[in-house]
Amino acid sequence: MAIMISVNFVACSDDEEDKSGDAANFIGKWKVERTNYKGETEEWDGYPYLVVTASNFYFTDEAGTTKSDNSTYTYDAKNKVINAKYVNGGESYTIKVVKLTDTEFQWQWDEDDNNQWTTFYCKKV
Repeated sequence: MAIMISVNFVACSDDEEDKSGDAANFIGKWKVERTNYKGETEEWDGYPYLVVTASNFYFTDEAGTTKSDNSTYTYDAKNKVINAKYVNGGESYTIKVVKLTDTEFQWQWDEDDNNQWTTFYCKKV
């Protein structure tokens, strides 16, 4: 029994812990690896990096010079939902957090508010 328990602990130690309950884990620069819409995996055709600060986020190019609209956000850790608002336009929107670890961030966004969610797969850089 002791051997079986020790093997299980070793096997689990390589798994990254989901840290979706902590908004501080969003902060950083994330590379959008791919998206999935209606079951189809697609290359992301927008700016390739998502930059997240303590209160804002935006997409940017490789050089960090061109940016998308800036958004403010709050995070509801219990429901794993980001409530965001464009700084310039004032429009609000919701992002669902699917997975958040030290190196991986998966989230969903319904661009047209028609329950057609796009999943974004990001890696921390």
